[in-house]
Amino acid sequence: MSTQGAGPKSDPHLQPGVPAQAVGQTAGHYATKPKAIITGESQAQGIAMFSHRASYEDLTPERRERLKVSVLDSLACAINALGAAPTVACVEQAKQFGGSDAQCTLIGGGNANVIYAASANTALVRYVDLMDSYLGPVSRCHPSDNVGAVLAACEHAGRSGQEFLTALAVAYQVESELTSVAPFMEEGFDLTTRSTLGLRLNGHHLITIGRSA
Repeated sequence: MSTQGAGPKSDPHLQPGVPAQAVGQTAGHYATKPKAIITGESQAQGIAMFSHRASYEDLTPERRERLKVSVLDSLACAINALGAAPTVACVEQAKQFGGSDAQCTLIGGGNANVIYAASANTALVRYVDLMDSYLGPVSRCHPSDNVGAVLAACEHAGRSGQEFLTALAVAYQVESELTSVAPFMEEGFDLTTRSTLGLRLNGHHLITIGRSA
């Protein structure tokens, strides 16, 4: 499924755009360097500020519904993966080693700490490889790779459903923007590399809710 429209309302400073020369391009670097994403002293600070300031009110009703559909789609993929040998191993590992602070739910039953729950649930969502896709001009990603970790982080932090959707939107937006402007795969990086950035921002967002920028 497409994830178009799932992210928060666009920050005017978070619109790097896609160079016209890159549209339809399938190989090689962008003909021109993408516009920098800067709302602070650096690109990293600008993206962090975007994450920090994002709120549920930034999501239009349509985008909220798109996110909910994506969550349901991810859960369906995870349920379909239950019982497969690799996912069974991941879940058993989570139950065996993630019990010191086992307050996060494992899809399919059981609990583990936030780290192992994020790992096992992400493996379940990802295993059947039928999750949503975002297709950029020269690269692609699966934004729902973020769902398992965002869900575990929200449960660990005691956040609400609205805060979960907001954090998920932040992860989706950042990963999709990076997919649009940076040819990770052409440089030899796996397409999941961008997820690590989106997940760190979602963690920052959840931890700093209610704090001043």
